[in-house]
Amino acid sequence: MRQMQERGVSSLSRAARFSGLARHGLYYHPRPNSPRPGRPDEERARAAVRRLTLNHVTYGYRRVWAMLRRDGWAINRKRVHRLMRVEGLLRPAHFPRPRLPSTGVLTAAWPNEKWYTDLTYIDTTDRGPCPLTSILDGCTRKVAAWSFLPNCGAEEALEVLVTAVSREFPETLRADGLVVRADAGSQFIAHRFREGAKSWESRSRRSARSVRRTTG
Repeated sequence: MRQMQERGVSSLSRAARFSGLARHGLYYHPRPNSPRPGRPDEERARAAVRRLTLNHVTYGYRRVWAMLRRDGWAINRKRVHRLMRVEGLLRPAHFPRPRLPSTGVLTAAWPNEKWYTDLTYIDTTDRGPCPLTSILDGCTRKVAAWSFLPNCGAEEALEVLVTAVSREFPETLRADGLVVRADAGSQFIAHRFREGAKSWESRSRRSARSVRRTTG
């Protein structure tokens, strides 16, 4: 603009035509970026969010927001979400899994006739949801074996089955005629698990039960 004025172009309309720019662009003056002033109660709000989250480790930001409102805080839900995100306190979102058709009552006529194995995901504070793998006797309702690890694949699921067989059949280490029912999880339909079950003389069958999830 200054160069145009030096050339004798004083009108903004003529300057816009001369430069090929829109006329409204000549009025633009960039402003320096200034940091957004923080809220006066920011530190108190952070401390309150940390306190509630540490006292209730399974709560998400909505429940923390509701408790803050109950305690008299005039705070909106988005701000609570931002504070928990900045503090690293947000929990991963869990969405309900579709329920599969029921297969009926999980029972057996005598002990060690039918075992039922399943995964129950339990939320932990440091590793997130971790699978609890268990084997239940359909007759006695006894837990023959269980394992709680950060992850459970076919090898880990087979280890639980091997432990159960060694406990319930210590003399022969063979579960003749035993039927092991499981859901359609990748651990139980894997070739490694099914072949491993056969080697212990137990038959692995699929069940339509869904994987359970619990919090606490």
